[in-house]
Amino acid sequence: APVAATKSVSVDETNFPGGSAAATITAAEIAALFDGNESYGNDGAGSLSYALSATNGAATGLFLVGADQTVAANEIDLVKSSDTEFQGWTNGDSTGGTKAFTVSINATTGEVTVTLHAALDHPTTTDPNDPLSLSADAAIKVSQIVTDKDGDQASVLSANALAITFLDDGPTAAAAVAATKSVSVDETNFTGGSAS
Repeated sequence: APVAATKSVSVDETNFPGGSAAATITAAEIAALFDGNESYGNDGAGSLSYALSATNGAATGLFLVGADQTVAANEIDLVKSSDTEFQGWTNGDSTGGTKAFTVSINATTGEVTVTLHAALDHPTTTDPNDPLSLSADAAIKVSQIVTDKDGDQASVLSANALAITFLDDGPTAAAAVAATKSVSVDETNFTGGSAS
């Protein structure tokens, strides 16, 4: 059965120089979303597996950096690519859009990986981290699937959605160096009414 727990993961754009940034929620943390009292019944043990559950096409409330947020087609929407993976694409278009992020779960272990593929627009200019989260409509939960020995299945959803946060990467001003720059203005050149 699900327990009242929330598991969190933060992906930081500071780690983005290689073209993507990723973070994980461990298998143990995902297992802790459930109470461990699953039963295989009289048919005997089969397998325990995991999947992700969310609304395909849901608007995330997120935009790529520099995008015009008054244009609905610029918003990033969830796209279900499999039972174990959701992706965020501009306008939900996995053909002509831009892939912003991927959320995937290892079906066997339950480990969740969140990968950021493109920089997001973080509107708060006074916070160099400016955390962003998925909208409530785009919440992603974990499904635990119990399969007995002859293939019958039962599944249950986590009580709470995964708390996925994307952190900004603020600019850095160059450090000051111990140097002095000088200029001299000579009145010898003042004959024209000014000197510079």
